Amino acid sequence: MDVFFYGAFLDQDILKIVFCEPEGREGMAEATLHGYRRVCVPGETYPYLIPFPASSVDGLVRLALDETAMARLLHFEGSDYRLAPVTVEHAPKATHTTLMAFLRAGRQPPVFRPWHIDRWRRFQKRPALTPARAHKKRYR
Repeated sequence: MDVFFYGAFLDQDILKIVFCEPEGREGMAEATLHGYRRVCVPGETYPYLIPFPASSVDGLVRLALDETAMARLLHFEGSDYRLAPVTVEHAPKATHTTLMAFLRAGRQPPVFRPWHIDRWRRFQKRPALTPARAHKKRYR
């Protein structure tokens, strides 16, 4: 399965932990999802996407995740997210590909704030590594 990542999976350490791979970004390519904005609910750590016509979200695409990698990913994401098809644009040729992304499951809260990977790394990454490592141990 092909998946678009736009949140904590932009961080190499999270990728390495969840996928149990020495090189987190290996096999990934940059892509842009148009028509969405990356946000989070105040007090939450991880982002989700909301439709927003005038915006776009930069992220990474990983093609051909095998069954084991998808099972790890689904377990890590949990019930707060659901897989849905999206179309992303790949640089430099501006080709478009339909693949899957994790969207928030259930109703979207009315209040949200922009989510930025740099802010997440500065303030939330360290606490996020503990449950990610626990996930890795549980999933083996």
